[in-house]
Amino acid sequence: MPDLVVSGPDVPGVPTADTYSVVQTLFQEAENEIVLAGYAFFNGRMLFERLAERKKELPNLRIIFHVDVPRRHGDSTAPDILVMRYASEFREKHWPWQPFPEVYFDPRALDVESKTRASLHAKIVVVDRRKLFLTSANFTEAAHQKNIEMGLLCAVPYLAERVCSYFEGLRRSGILLRLP
Repeated sequence: MPDLVVSGPDVPGVPTADTYSVVQTLFQEAENEIVLAGYAFFNGRMLFERLAERKKELPNLRIIFHVDVPRRHGDSTAPDILVMRYASEFREKHWPWQPFPEVYFDPRALDVESKTRASLHAKIVVVDRRKLFLTSANFTEAAHQKNIEMGLLCAVPYLAERVCSYFEGLRRSGILLRLP
């Protein structure tokens, strides 16, 4: 049965789990693979420290991020420059540890034309293809600890597998590209 996961003020009589605690527990439970997707990241160093520690404990743990590399409205910077800036920022602010995880992005987000631009807006964490956390929360301190956000955590392997297979298909088909 799915569990409700909430960021925000507690409401008496409504049992919930909080986003930050759930995500940190999922990071600690990972044994083989963790698949993440997020639209926005802020202070990832704090949010991902436990996952980096887990990677040190389990060197074969595969960590796969799917991120949105944004193009601001009116920005005509070359896509490759935006990607390199984002990669540098991700390494500096969100994952300063070694080894660096696999990070993929949707190049359509870099289209100059707004009618063809698309965002990678999904926010998920999948652990070992057996647990799925689907949430409105971005990977930011505010989203995990302060904003009103909601998500569902379920231990339903066929759904977790389906989400992983979807992202795997996007990577394999070249729709998502690896961050340099």
